Amino acid sequence: MNKKFVASFLLVLMLGSITTVAADSGVYKNGKVTLNESGVNETYDTICVDENRIIYDNTKVNTTNNITIRDGALDYFVDNYHNTSSDELQNGMWNITQNTSLPFVTYEDYYKAQKVLNSTKLVTVEEINGSNYTVTRWTSETYDFLFRMVGDGWNIGIQDLLIYKVDYIKNLIEEFELIPIEDPVDPVGPIDPVDPVDPIDPIDPIDPVDPVDPVDPIDPVDTVNNTNSNDSNDSPAAVSAAMKETGIPIIAVLLVLLASLGLVVVRKK
Repeated sequence: MNKKFVASFLLVLMLGSITTVAADSGVYKNGKVTLNESGVNETYDTICVDENRIIYDNTKVNTTNNITIRDGALDYFVDNYHNTSSDELQNGMWNITQNTSLPFVTYEDYYKAQKVLNSTKLVTVEEINGSNYTVTRWTSETYDFLFRMVGDGWNIGIQDLLIYKVDYIKNLIEEFELIPIEDPVDPVGPIDPVDPVDPIDPIDPIDPVDPVDPVDPIDPVDTVNNTNSNDSNDSPAAVSAAMKETGIPIIAVLLVLLASLGLVVVRKK
């Protein structure tokens, strides 16, 4: 039992000594922290993540084993560092780190992050060594962040600081794309003219038609009286009609009538 207790105690001491050795110590002054890292002094910029704590110049600080911070705070810092003033950036960080509804998240010591900004691309066509190229140019800005943390890990009494280094890299990027030379297109030959169409001969005018002579009116036929068959046969109208039907000339009829009248006169004498 005693051996187990001693072994456990020694293990705790070993872990504590390893932790102590792993932590780097330094001094806070003028908003910066200078750490002794394996005999080399490294200076970091700082941003406060514990609004309710005060830290003074020449305060000794030690690094923590990892970075413990509210969720979203580190991402906010990386995204807004390039275009936000230091005061606005600090207030934005406090709005996140003092929000107790947000959980804590942990990042490893020497955590690295990167922010890349690309400008609008400018495209031109340029002649280079006798060939045409499509040239695309733009500016790439890169922010490489390295993060550590000093403090007591949100315990009472010591200010927790997020310390960082930033490497800013700005590059002008150019891309060249050769424009191929196209084979010339053969010109289109002239089109043969179309033969003109012969004019159509005019049509001869039609001769006018001679007018038709009017037809003589037909004489009306007298009505025949059927009351007396004997009288109707001897009447002039009946004789005239009979003559027309038989075709006997009127003169012959008159001669016959005159002869008949002469015979009658002779008989009376």
